[in-house]
Amino acid sequence: MPATQTVEFFAAPGQTVVAKLFAPASDTEIASVTATEATNRKGVYQAIYTDVPAATYRILALVGSIPVASWWVDLLLSTATFQSYEIPASVVTSGVYSAMPSAGWPNGSFGDRLLVTATNQRTVSVTGANHIAADVHELQPGVITDADFAVGSTYAKLSSMIEDNGSGQFRFDTIALSMGAGGGGGTVNIVVEDRSITLE
Repeated sequence: MPATQTVEFFAAPGQTVVAKLFAPASDTEIASVTATEATNRKGVYQAIYTDVPAATYRILALVGSIPVASWWVDLLLSTATFQSYEIPASVVTSGVYSAMPSAGWPNGSFGDRLLVTATNQRTVSVTGANHIAADVHELQPGVITDADFAVGSTYAKLSSMIEDNGSGQFRFDTIALSMGAGGGGGTVNIVVEDRSITLE
């Protein structure tokens, strides 16, 4: 069964209006119909299309060869009434990205502080200390290195006790193993799964 797609848009009342559909940034006409003005809602026109593929389109309303209105509409391949609007978010986003590169935002300006994304997945939580709280799902390889840990940190202390055994595995170095119970030698007895290991 064909999809009857009714699009409502506004133009000056009392005219014979032809409504043409175009894809964004395209000069190829997708569909063209003569619109009908509503009886009581003067200036509101309905353009009825059939089986236009689902997408975002520009509606160009013409009287003869003169354009009198331009709108946008998101069509689905289904029988329904679709409302037109001024400009789609995707076009705004693309235009902003192209016209306002990051170099155009002065340091400390409002634009410099905006969290911008090409999708609608941009919700974050801001803590009372004005920090952004987020879950980190993945880090790129090599992002965190030994140099990222402060001198005296727990990691730095542990790294000074561990050495590479030459085959890609790591072990305590001789200084770490020599630091027994007395601080300068001694005996440490470790029991792991019923096995006793003694370090002299």
